[in-house]
Amino acid sequence: MSSKKEFYLLVEAVRGSEGKRFLEVNTKIVLFEGGGMEEKLSFFYNAIDCRTFDIIQYNPVLDLVVDDEGLFVSGNPVFEFKNGIQIVGSFLVGRQVMTKEGLETVGFPSEKGFV
Repeated sequence: MSSKKEFYLLVEAVRGSEGKRFLEVNTKIVLFEGGGMEEKLSFFYNAIDCRTFDIIQYNPVLDLVVDDEGLFVSGNPVFEFKNGIQIVGSFLVGRQVMTKEGLETVGFPSEKGFV
């Protein structure tokens, strides 16, 4: 069992302080401290507050961990990226690495990966 630290970028949209008319997009770095696959899956569920998630390849280096049922939640924001990908609700940004088992979504080794 690994105790390696992995840092992910969490992107959340919340209703702005001016009422329901505007959204604030907040980003923060969240930490996953090792553990096995079961712990990582639990971390994904809790971080984006969902029951099911999907991992989408944003580009050959970055993955997005997204709420698979985001469209079913009323009022969830839709993020549209230049490459045509649409994401509904909060999501995590991680990176892809090749392991013996195949591609895996992992965090960044340092908080400095987001600067």
